[in-house]
Order: sequence, then C-alpha cells, then structure tokens
Amino acid sequence: MEFKYIIEICVAIDIAILGIAYPIIVDKISNIGYKFSSNYLANAFESEFPQTKFLGILPGRSRRITVFEWVLFLTIGSFIFLILDLEPLFWKGNWWMQNSARILVLLSTIALVVIFIIWLDKVSLYNGKSTRLLTYVISKYRKLKKDEDDKFYFKIINELAIFAIRTQDKGM
Repeated sequence: MEFKYIIEICVAIDIAILGIAYPIIVDKISNIGYKFSSNYLANAFESEFPQTKFLGILPGRSRRITVFEWVLFLTIGSFIFLILDLEPLFWKGNWWMQNSARILVLLSTIALVVIFIIWLDKVSLYNGKSTRLLTYVISKYRKLKKDEDDKFYFKIINELAIFAIRTQDKGM
C-alpha cells in the first residue's frame, strides 16, 4: 500500500476546514439564540458534543477548549512529524513505523472530518427550523433525570413557545 497523494489530500481538507469552514461556523455559533431571542439556547449548544469543553484553559484564552478545537489542534500538530521527517528510533524495517507520520496525519484528518460533520449538524440544528429544534430540545428534556438540568431545558422550551406565539408560527 502506498500513500502517494494521501498527504496532499489531507492537507487540503484540513486547510479547507480551518481556513474556510471554521470561521463561517464560528460566526453562526455566535448567533445561536438570537433568532429565537433565547438566553439559554447558546448554553445548551455549549453542552453538546463536540462543542463540550475538554481539559483546561490555554494561556491567552478566555475560555476552555472544546473537543472540536482539540481535534483541530492535534491534526495540525500531526504535521510536525511530516515536516521533521525523522527516522524511526526502532523497528526501522517495519512498514508501519516507516509510514507512521503519514498514518497519523491520515487518522487525525479522518477524525477531524467526522467530528466536523457532527459539529456542523449541531450548528445547523441550533440555527435551523424551530420545529426541528423544539423536537430535539423536548427529547433531551425527556431523557433527563429530575433535577439534573430539567429546568434549563424547560426554559428553552418556554422560550421557543414564546417565539412561536410572537411570530404566529403555526408549525410549532
């Protein structure tokens, strides 16, 4: 098996996600809750995977890093092994060790694309149709145990109901 154009493809995909799609989606995330005049919807989105916070705060940042951002950092960091082009320390004749940097870039790019698609789906859910969002929030509310976050999701349901009354949305 040969990795002829895998690295070029992975680099192009990673650059497209980081340079084009990421800024657009971050802009969409900043508007979550605005359409429905919701104070709680953005907080609900922050608790969704892959937007959930993971580990601590990096120096110079005001908030914790999300799972998606960690995968993005790790994918870009995996390019260091390609750039350095070091010989393996052991098992030099092994195919896996000879191609370990390429395999790492490929696997991290696959993980980034999968998590990006999940993230994109969540962003479109929270910015999309009110009926789809209401159905989702109600299902999350029903899955919760009492006193877990049930009041939080109940407030979101109330805000969506007020939005439906205010806009006379007959679909909700």
